[in-house]
Amino acid sequence: MIDVTIDHTHWIASDGYTTTMHLLEATAPKGVVIVFHGMMEHGARYQEFAEFLYAHHYHTIIPDLRCFGTRAEQLDSLGHLEPNEGFDQLVQDAEELVYDIKDRYSDLPIFVFGHSFGSLISRRLGQTLGHELAGVIASGPPTDSGLLGTLSKQVVQRLIEQTSSRHPAEGMSKLIFGRYNLRFFPALSPNAWLSSDPQSVLRYDEDMLSGQTVTLGFFYELLAATKAVNSLAYLYQHPRHLPLLLTAGEDDPVAFDGKGIHTLFDAYNRVRVEGVQLTVYRGLRHELFHEFERIRVFADIAGWLNKQVGSLHPSSVRKQGHQ
Repeated sequence: MIDVTIDHTHWIASDGYTTTMHLLEATAPKGVVIVFHGMMEHGARYQEFAEFLYAHHYHTIIPDLRCFGTRAEQLDSLGHLEPNEGFDQLVQDAEELVYDIKDRYSDLPIFVFGHSFGSLISRRLGQTLGHELAGVIASGPPTDSGLLGTLSKQVVQRLIEQTSSRHPAEGMSKLIFGRYNLRFFPALSPNAWLSSDPQSVLRYDEDMLSGQTVTLGFFYELLAATKAVNSLAYLYQHPRHLPLLLTAGEDDPVAFDGKGIHTLFDAYNRVRVEGVQLTVYRGLRHELFHEFERIRVFADIAGWLNKQVGSLHPSSVRKQGHQ
């Protein structure tokens, strides 16, 4: 990529919680992209994407979610969310961050990107703060798994009652992620479903802040949030004119689990979201940013961002093109 230095700073939520925030400010910026990472990982894994956006004149802000990253590890809360409040807290954090970023870069359009679990946050922001945003991007989004999701949530609730919300969800993890990996059997890693690039999978396997077993409380919130954010009632809250980009690998077992991303795309059309776009990449798996063809994915996202910025400020984009 390019030789730049990401500022590893901190962000403080209204309740005093402090988390790591990765910041890369571009020259002659056209906009700001806030990145929300997925479960069982952390913001530093998105450095290459931030560097690409830097080269295309976008500031990039990547916070560690309060249940992941170094700070969560220090507080012994790695991979844990409290049932019936954890996801709402993450959304509140994200809303506060958006307002902080808007104050800091008041003249720039704000985009939110979310991967997997993080896409539930970015899409929820589109529903709650759509009037403050210039666009939403969801990569590998979990989709409504229907009755299976409802039954799974009931099972997790029963397990919490028998143990505690902080009990490791080893059984659920093996059931779900083991099923994801079956289609890639035989595989050298239980995480082969993440990427077709073995080196990327190996780096994930060796990352001490990735791949940990989450708690039953986290799984409860994951299942509840997936059901809620994908519901028609919530989809109707997405402003009709707010651009939305859905992306996934064709071999992504998350985006194509249950009803699948094509059904999600159709649902947004059904509620008359005018600017929804779906891009599916042949042969790629769940983590598009850690695939062999990730630069093409980066370029497609940058192109989409430029298109949205151009629709907001066509004259300024033409001016930059002549410089």
